[in-house]
Amino acid sequence: MRQHLWVRSVLVALLGWLALFGGLPDAQAAPRLERTPAPGEQTVTLEQVGYREPLALRGMYGTVRVWIPFRTDWAFSSPAELSLTYRASSLLRPRSTLTVIANGLEVASISLEADETWHTVQIPIPANWLGRKGLSLRFQGYLRVTDEVCEETNNPAQWVEIAPSTALTITPALREPKPDLGQLALDLVVQGAEEYAPAPPLVFVLPDEPTDTELTTAGWLAARLAQAANTQPAFQVILASAFDPQNVPDAQVIFVGPPERLPWLQENGARLPAPWKGSGFVDAAGQVAPAGHGVIQLLMAPWNAARYVLVVSGATQEGVRRAGEVFARSRTFAALQGTFQFVGDPLPEVAPVPPPWSTDMTTFAQLGETDRKVKGTGVHNEYFYFYRPPGWVWDKGSQLILRYQTSPALTSRESYITVYINDVPVGSVRTGPDFDQHEMAFDLPVARLNRDLQGRVPSRLIVRMEVGNYLREQDCEVVHPDAAWTILQADTTFYVPHVYDSLPDLQAFPYPFVRTDAIEPTLLILPPQPVAQQIEQGLALSALLGLYGHPDLGFRLVAQVKADDPRLVEAHVVLFGAKEEHPLLQAALEKMGAVPGYRGEEGLYQALQDPGQGLLREGPSPWNKDRVALLAFGATSAGAQRALEALLKQVPPVDEPGSVALVRDNGRTQVIYRAVEQSPEFKPVVVKREPLLPLPKPWMVITAAIVVTALAVWAIVFFGRRWFGRKEEAEEEVFE
Repeated sequence: MRQHLWVRSVLVALLGWLALFGGLPDAQAAPRLERTPAPGEQTVTLEQVGYREPLALRGMYGTVRVWIPFRTDWAFSSPAELSLTYRASSLLRPRSTLTVIANGLEVASISLEADETWHTVQIPIPANWLGRKGLSLRFQGYLRVTDEVCEETNNPAQWVEIAPSTALTITPALREPKPDLGQLALDLVVQGAEEYAPAPPLVFVLPDEPTDTELTTAGWLAARLAQAANTQPAFQVILASAFDPQNVPDAQVIFVGPPERLPWLQENGARLPAPWKGSGFVDAAGQVAPAGHGVIQLLMAPWNAARYVLVVSGATQEGVRRAGEVFARSRTFAALQGTFQFVGDPLPEVAPVPPPWSTDMTTFAQLGETDRKVKGTGVHNEYFYFYRPPGWVWDKGSQLILRYQTSPALTSRESYITVYINDVPVGSVRTGPDFDQHEMAFDLPVARLNRDLQGRVPSRLIVRMEVGNYLREQDCEVVHPDAAWTILQADTTFYVPHVYDSLPDLQAFPYPFVRTDAIEPTLLILPPQPVAQQIEQGLALSALLGLYGHPDLGFRLVAQVKADDPRLVEAHVVLFGAKEEHPLLQAALEKMGAVPGYRGEEGLYQALQDPGQGLLREGPSPWNKDRVALLAFGATSAGAQRALEALLKQVPPVDEPGSVALVRDNGRTQVIYRAVEQSPEFKPVVVKREPLLPLPKPWMVITAAIVVTALAVWAIVFFGRRWFGRKEEAEEEVFE
């Protein structure tokens, strides 16, 4: 009876609880309400910017850093919000914390939920803490597994992981343009957030039938923008009669040519900083500039106040040519300033900095880097991305001379720097007060760096420096983790004696059409009546040559070239287009001769039976055997486009040596012939080096040889007599 009363009382209590709270709780927690995004708001996760695995903080003072890039045309007036998702070791004590540092400033510290499950916290970041190029986030841990005064700092139980789903929500606005030719590449080439926010297009507006002068000027400008911005932008081309600003409202627009050949420019000439008055451009003094002078102008786009319009023009073709030459030379391009500049003779110049890869020695500073301070305990990875000089084969004796500074608080037992290039180990050095040389020369494994294990020639150098910062522990002394630092200096130097790739070889591309230590004359030849798409391809190839080549440009982008043109004798040649649309390309194929087919076929050009396929062929130029010709073509425009895309998509375009490659309709490139033709004879620039010791005079060498020979003869006679004397004495003793 008592048992029934007990059960009844439990049921009554349960029914009362249900009546009060309305039902049993769900087994799964209710999802967090999604916040309605504001207009223009963007959310980017760590996974989107390349951090696809959880980031681990290890040790008592574990730290990890991430970089979230922003578009260079963004500005911020409202705060960002960081949705930090983490999980922590279940052995951490309640006193453990995690601090978030944004662009070097502490933005928040949180206590950790130490249960090894994922948790998310929201952290606001002030708008004025968001940098122009991006946001550097550093997560600094204080991870304790005991409450003792003294605790080991590298216990494996001291860990926190940051999830790839960690997200940053931002509300960018477009930066107000301030036209200045001195910042031309920075303002025109928008970059920095390609993973989640595509950049505005760069649109070239050219006359309907562009002259070689106009094409070359556009090519030089494309190459200079690529070189100055250290990237390969995507270009669009619109011919003048088809241009309507309403069709490209978000574009950066570039006009190349005289106003009389560009209707929009002629109609809107009065809006320009240096107005067009029908017969010429008017300078700041109100005078019409001479017809042969060029003009370069930068202004805000009338149809979009957040975009630019660049005008490279002149009243005549001579004026356009002079304006274009400003972009062909680095020292004249560096002299540009203001909203407009007239170009006459002589061109204004600024002394350039020494270009990289022009000698055997190149510093990180020449490659655009500055000193980097790696702060915090634990292991850090710093990455440096460089373009490899085309055509160089690094020789024995090549070195990377690492220069660095370290904190005196580091322990030399554990602190170190390890260098990798393209994931190939180069060397390690221990750091700290016991190893204070601050410089280390690593011999480069040139065989692995010239070609990877698959035989490919890398076009880029990815230098990874793994830095281990560890503090000394003495009698439970507490040292702030920021006392652990290493500075990787920008005067770290590549010393790379080198030779050049043998030719013809597609795997050496873009050598010999550009070099970093000399200006190579090169003709990029379009079909005679190029359409907008073909000009786009020419500009893309121009940008690639600018990116890899000498600071001063030696190529010309042209279309009106006949087989007897004297320029063909002086220059390397790149011809691209469909065979039937390009008479000069057909003439080059005839002069270069047939290439044997596979197993007795009529010739490898049978491969072009598929209209979607293209061919790449390189060999001695038919106009000058000491120059090189590269043909990128197909039986149709689609095949020709695929061939040129192969050149642009991957540098070099093939994964093995060869002079002829088939580009299939799926984009795959396959070498189908290796040339046995004689390599063109080049005279590369040889840098004379001073010998380590003075060279001896000839008479000194002869005298030394005579003395050494005499000493050798004397030694033979002396020791021979002693040996025979001892032998005779031994024989006499035997007889006795």
